[in-house]
Amino acid sequence: MPSELTTGQAVALGVLHGPAELLPVSSSAHVALVPRLLGWEYARLPGDVRKSFEVALHTGTLAGLLLITPRPSARLALLATAPAAVVGLAFEDPIEQRLGGPRATAAGLLAGAAILVAADAHGDGRRRPGLALALGLAQATALVPGLSRLGMSVAAARLMGLPRREAFLVGRQVGLPVVAGATALKGFRIARGGLPR
Repeated sequence: MPSELTTGQAVALGVLHGPAELLPVSSSAHVALVPRLLGWEYARLPGDVRKSFEVALHTGTLAGLLLITPRPSARLALLATAPAAVVGLAFEDPIEQRLGGPRATAAGLLAGAAILVAADAHGDGRRRPGLALALGLAQATALVPGLSRLGMSVAAARLMGLPRREAFLVGRQVGLPVVAGATALKGFRIARGGLPR
């Protein structure tokens, strides 16, 4: 069993993760499933090695998003981030332990696609109040492996009456503080425990 991620695999997963973050698909699910499909040893690497690498991926993604995504207003950022922060802090470990396997992750990808298609079909263009809270709840559901944060945000925005282009824009905007917060928290935990080589 290898003790570290190879450079080629790291580059390939980085190339996969970055663009996937701009699409309504779960980038983390792809990083978990693609190595399995290709027969890589990634899933058998120590948990601290995988976590450290995933934090690095999200840090790079955040840097890219900050360059291309307009910042949300403070009110929108707070309301759309609070539910995800509360659920993440309370249930992150149980969710990962019970739903983190490849089958559950694949099921999450399929469920997310179905939710996105259904929401897009039922988005009637009539704007409804409570968009920020709906986005926050949607982002909280994306803690389930396989569900895309952007996908769930776009689905919520479409159901709240936003047109597609605006739904994608606001989904990316409200994702900035969530990705930043999750990256900082996981990075802090890893740094406190020591970085693997």
